[in-house]
Amino acid sequence: MPIFAFTDSEHVHRQLALWHSVIPLKGDSSDDADTLIGSMFSELVRRGLVRDGDDLVITRLASSEEPARTNFITVRTVGDVGH
Repeated sequence: MPIFAFTDSEHVHRQLALWHSVIPLKGDSSDDADTLIGSMFSELVRRGLVRDGDDLVITRLASSEEPARTNFITVRTVGDVGH
């Protein structure tokens, strides 16, 4: 099962490329979880990596340097966030 890892850091993107089954993708950061998830889903659908009806487990770990961001884990279905 592939792991899609979105990051806005070029350094982290290069590091993620070294891991087996990880597909690193450049993406913008957002403080709003629904906006972030929607943009990730759009990119994954655009690339043909997922399709409507696919279930995805989404995690987000905030940097300790960014205390205003929230850590979370959720399961969402592609198509349930406006796609």
